[in-house]
Amino acid sequence: MRLRDIGLSTRITLWALLFVVAGGLLWMDKDSEREQESYLSRRSADFGSNLHLEQVRLTQAIESLRQDVLFLASLPSVSGIVRASTNGGIDPRDKSTYAEWEARLKDILAAFLRTHSEYYQASYIAAAGEGRELVRVDSRNGHVEVVPHDALQAKGDQDYFKAGLILTAGRVHLSEFALNQEHGKPEEPPRPVLHAVTTVFDANGRVFGMVVLSRDAHSLLASASHGLPADMRTYITDQFGHYLLHPEEGKAFIPKPGSKENIADDFPMLKTMFAPQAGPDGASPLVAGDGKGGYLAAERVYFDASDPSRFLLLACHLPASAAARGFEDVSMPNAGYTLLLMLLVSGVFMLILRRTFAPLGRIIAAAREISSGNRQVRLSRQGGGEIGELAEVLNTMLDKLSDSDLIEKENAFRKAMIEALPGVFYMIDAEGRFRMWNHNLELVVQRSAAEMAASHPLEFFEGDDKARIERAIRQVFEAGDASVEAELVSRDGTKTPYHFTGRRIVHDDAPVLVGLGLDISAQRASVRAETALLRRNQALMQSSMEGIHVLDIDGNVLDVNDAFCDMLGYTREEVMRLNVADWNRQFSAEELRARIRSFIGKSVMFETVHQGKDGSLHDVEICANGTLIDGKAYLFASCRDITERKKAQAALQRYKLVLDTAMDGFWLANAHGFLEEANEAYAKMSGYTVQELVGMHISQLEANEGEEVVGEHLEKLMLRGYDRFETRHRCKDGRIVDIEVSATFLPEMEKIFVFCHNITLRKQAEQELRVAAATFETHEAILITDAQANIVRVNHAFTEITGYSAAEVMGKNPRLMSSGRQDKAFYAAMWKQILETGSWAGEIWDRRKNGEIFPKWMNLSAVKNDRGETTQYVSIFSDITERKRAEEEIRNLAFYDALTQLPNRRLFLDRFHAALAASARYGDYGALLFIDLDRFKQLNDTLGHDYGDLLLVEVAARIRLCVREVDTVARYGGDEFVVLLESISSKRDEASLKAGVVAEKIREALSHPCRLKQHEYSSSPSIGISLYHGNDESMDALLKYADAAMYLAKDAGRNNVHFYDPALQQGWDAAAGRLRE
Repeated sequence: MRLRDIGLSTRITLWALLFVVAGGLLWMDKDSEREQESYLSRRSADFGSNLHLEQVRLTQAIESLRQDVLFLASLPSVSGIVRASTNGGIDPRDKSTYAEWEARLKDILAAFLRTHSEYYQASYIAAAGEGRELVRVDSRNGHVEVVPHDALQAKGDQDYFKAGLILTAGRVHLSEFALNQEHGKPEEPPRPVLHAVTTVFDANGRVFGMVVLSRDAHSLLASASHGLPADMRTYITDQFGHYLLHPEEGKAFIPKPGSKENIADDFPMLKTMFAPQAGPDGASPLVAGDGKGGYLAAERVYFDASDPSRFLLLACHLPASAAARGFEDVSMPNAGYTLLLMLLVSGVFMLILRRTFAPLGRIIAAAREISSGNRQVRLSRQGGGEIGELAEVLNTMLDKLSDSDLIEKENAFRKAMIEALPGVFYMIDAEGRFRMWNHNLELVVQRSAAEMAASHPLEFFEGDDKARIERAIRQVFEAGDASVEAELVSRDGTKTPYHFTGRRIVHDDAPVLVGLGLDISAQRASVRAETALLRRNQALMQSSMEGIHVLDIDGNVLDVNDAFCDMLGYTREEVMRLNVADWNRQFSAEELRARIRSFIGKSVMFETVHQGKDGSLHDVEICANGTLIDGKAYLFASCRDITERKKAQAALQRYKLVLDTAMDGFWLANAHGFLEEANEAYAKMSGYTVQELVGMHISQLEANEGEEVVGEHLEKLMLRGYDRFETRHRCKDGRIVDIEVSATFLPEMEKIFVFCHNITLRKQAEQELRVAAATFETHEAILITDAQANIVRVNHAFTEITGYSAAEVMGKNPRLMSSGRQDKAFYAAMWKQILETGSWAGEIWDRRKNGEIFPKWMNLSAVKNDRGETTQYVSIFSDITERKRAEEEIRNLAFYDALTQLPNRRLFLDRFHAALAASARYGDYGALLFIDLDRFKQLNDTLGHDYGDLLLVEVAARIRLCVREVDTVARYGGDEFVVLLESISSKRDEASLKAGVVAEKIREALSHPCRLKQHEYSSSPSIGISLYHGNDESMDALLKYADAAMYLAKDAGRNNVHFYDPALQQGWDAAAGRLRE
């Protein structure tokens, strides 16, 4: 087939596709080069930023090691070991022993390693003894172990130990990254480590030892690669280029000398990073190609600020193969997108060409139709050109052949379309004549076609509707369109609401109005129904007694009823400006918004707390429903004030608690005598469980009365309303117990409330009292009175104890022996108990015949006859004078110092605690004086402890003469005394001055010589002062302050007064100078 035999459209299409494919391939090649350059540029930038981030992380980890070792060195137990070691094993500050401080340090180091898994060892090394470890704690695989004394090592040969000996205070030395040495040889398996060392000094500034904290270097260095991409290889070297971290096993931390591999051999471009001139100011990060298609980035990590020559080199390498894979991953989707774009462009070209030649095909097809006699063919002219002109010529020819046929068919189609419209159609000219309408309009207005032709549109409207229609018609002819709602009136007067629209068009060279009217009767009915429903809902909402409120998704108020406003105490206008967080006090604003969102699509009920405008809190019960309306979330909620219900529930709970915890038994029975409730006290009393008691009849518990007798008692109780009597109950195990019953009948509930008191012990006591009458003459005094409390009999022991003979007291009231120490309330309570329980026992003070007041222990019981009437009172008592005297001696031994008779430490702390509470209550300042005798040990060592005791007694007496009676002087221990000055002043400066004056007075009194037997001895005190004010400081802290101030006085040369607060000391120095003048 020859080329000219191929269709014109096909040839043009093939050439166009050829040009598109060639252009696409060229564009793909250029785009691939540009993408490769962009990818490599981005990877280079990522290299630098990732490397710097890992450098910062590594630096921070090493800095944390430095700070942690400083923290451990500052522990009190570290300095406590120093003080104890230099003072014979005893810390002079708080008397703790070396072993106690060592145990505390071990506990702290063990706890520290448990919470810091990155460290594997913490130790405290002495500077003496070849650097022997004092304390060491190891952490291995999460197990923390305190190393025993016999396993401690000497670290004097370690480089970090030698460096620690020359450190200054507050400095930290970091060791080289190396394999750990244990017992002088590398640990097995090998462990790369980094040691942090800081020096500990004694009070004279001499090196005492050092604290060493060791970190596993492998985990520290390996963490530098955690944040890098998987295809990057991470290397870390020391300042000499020796590998500390290498991706390949066995190339880092090689222990053999001379066999260490160097990173400069593998990457020659890194040699400049180790040059001396590349110091901390000139060592910029390196990002460059490795000469093999890959990329290399490196940066120094300075970890020792005191020595810039010590650094690590952190390097990251992206091999050529990884870079190529990365570019392929990026470029392959782009190539696919390019091919897809070429196919899309080719398709678009084909569619354009097909659309371009489509009219030619239609013309050919139309020509075939015309030649067959079909005159209904029409060709649309799409654009100009030869094809468009050809289509126009053919259409003109066809129009001339079939104008009349086409006009007739067009009119028929238009009429059918108008009749098919859903509403009423109309065409009106400018004079208001109907030019066209559909049959629907005739049916609605009930007019014939002839009547319609003779009618004016305004004839079908009444009232205001007629004016609106007239304005709408005028607007259409003036503005071009309009719409209006009006009621169309039929011949029989029926009015139908319609929505009319009109548009101006040109018909027969004149403007006309064409329009459509739609029946809106159903729409208006729906609106009326919705309006009625809305009004009904609003009426229900406003008449509801519950607080109804509507919120948006953020908790803002959209609507409320009056009950909700009244509940909170706000006006409606105030509530409409609030958010739910303004009155809800149980949840925060964030929690409330989250809860509202969780309620959408749910109905929930819960309880919460609302706060009214006046600040009052109300317990409320909320019923909420979350819903979506038109895509927006709303929360409809109603709340009910349940404050009173909560109070009632609380009261009921308290009532239940009282009954459950009562000592007396309780049960609730109905009018027929069946138990409905019982408490645990009665269950224990009877041996039944509460569940077993419920449902039992009272007669099943009575030991002596049957169901019939119990029924008679119930009838009498319901008539009287209340009764109290004694009876006997049978327990589950058959035991009989004496019970005192108090019963109340509530007719409105038809319930009987019964309380049962077990009086078995009292009955036994009464029986025992009768037996005791047979043994009347005993070593205890016995006094018997009649029911009117007149003495009718006493025994011989009574005369021995009181000094009264039987004849002297017979017929008299026992009050003749009253000492006056007990008031009327005491005797009223005593007789009240006797009347209620029949007995009383306790301590009481009486007067003997010679006037001496003495204490006695008395048991007083009422003796009753068979009818339960009290006939006599029996009092049995014994003289407890000696016992009281012994108790007083024991109390003195417990609270007073046996040597000085001053309050001891226990009594002093009790009074100090009370003084702090009083200071907090009244706002007064007080002072604590801590007194230590200078060189007291020297007196004991030279003259003996007897003379030391004499001095302590003399000191105690002199101190008491220097203070007020309300102040407390106590011996705190050894040669230490404390003085508690209460309520000195409400002003701090004035209180400090008064405390200083008292302290100076004590200092002068104690500085005078003492006569100790045949020796005259001169002593002096060192006095420390701390002020207290309420509970600003704890009791322990104040004692430590005063103790510290006392040591400051000793450091100042002894025989001094010193305040703990430097400002108060400065004020006292000035005041003391003025006082001396």
